[in-house]
Amino acid sequence: MKPQNAIAWPLLEDGQVWQMNETTCRIGQLGKKLVHYILFKGQPTQNAPLVTNKEVLTKYLQEMKAVLVQGQKFAGS
Repeated sequence: MKPQNAIAWPLLEDGQVWQMNETTCRIGQLGKKLVHYILFKGQPTQNAPLVTNKEVLTKYLQEMKAVLVQGQKFAGS
């Protein structure tokens, strides 16, 4: 059962930008289970993308209290 006061977490999508404290996460490519993303501070650089599981990245963003600043689309929409 879902708690009644749970807030819908936005689905991960290509091109989203998430802001956490001083770090920014930009979602690159999204597959069925894997996500290519870049973490950076300040201005984006030409860093190599990191790869992880969708569930792991979503959990990390939730723990870091990330805020979606670009590409806002919510699960309930």
